[in-house]
Amino acid sequence: MLQSNLASLANLSGARASYARWRRDAAALTRATPGMGFFRSLDLLALQRRGLQPEAALEHAREGLRAARAARDFFWEHAYLRHLADLHSALGDAPRAARFWRAAAALKTRLRETSRLPSVELALVAALRRAGRVEQARARLDAARVTANGVERAEVEALLGEWAAEAGQASQAERHVNAAIDLAVASGARASLVRVALAAARASAWLGRAEVARQAYARAETLLAGAPPATLALERLAARLGLAETAVDGEAAAREQVLAALVPALDEGEAWWLLPRIVAMALALPQPRLVACAGLPALIVAATQRADCAEGVAALQAALGASELAALRAAWLEADAHD
Repeated sequence: MLQSNLASLANLSGARASYARWRRDAAALTRATPGMGFFRSLDLLALQRRGLQPEAALEHAREGLRAARAARDFFWEHAYLRHLADLHSALGDAPRAARFWRAAAALKTRLRETSRLPSVELALVAALRRAGRVEQARARLDAARVTANGVERAEVEALLGEWAAEAGQASQAERHVNAAIDLAVASGARASLVRVALAAARASAWLGRAEVARQAYARAETLLAGAPPATLALERLAARLGLAETAVDGEAAAREQVLAALVPALDEGEAWWLLPRIVAMALALPQPRLVACAGLPALIVAATQRADCAEGVAALQAALGASELAALRAAWLEADAHD
């Protein structure tokens, strides 16, 4: 629909108020159109997500899933299962996220036309591991290694490399990461190249190779040059966070770059798992520079919804004062009404 497409364009340009207006118009139009229930739910869900309100978005996702199932529309059922998984991930509920990622994966295997449906295997693997189901996660990752195509296989190999590095298995980590690099280079896909560079950086960090990690994060940032802010936003945030954490000089500027990349990345639940590290990083900024960061209101709004950020949010409140924290939250809400 035109309104939804216009909302997407506004999102790419970072115009939050325009995005909200077009999403509301789309929802109003679909409300009056029979058989369009899952489109309306999607517009309202997207609006709540952009406003960093995942709890409110969950109800629209459930509503959309019911409508899709009633219409026996498997494409939209798969889409809403993914949204439910991602929203629970944003809220830090790995077991529920795993439940919906698993349902989405199971639905895809039952359908013949699976080329339209994105793979959810790696998201399911991450959720299972966070939920403590490590053996299940490893089994699914090993299975994905057999069935994945070139691009996805690169990310599977990269994740295996990270896990090996975390376990202190340097030679296995190097073998998997090198295989991932070869596959990513062969594909030529920027997304794959960036994700493999980030995995190589994290593997290097686990192995205590700080300078190699920093270089890999820098490579990922270079590969992202020229991409719109909403394209590979999660990867840009991860690259900048890695650069800030491994900086040898200019630490304050590097930390400010992390906050500058935060807002578009929060459209993905995976980015919310980075929030405890980002809050800790923000606390290391001098207060005048921290308050001036455009991403600070979004950080506060998102972090207050995560149990794993409670200690960091309390430290922010102590550093900034309760009134300043409330003003920053209000600034985020006001930005929904004014570009």
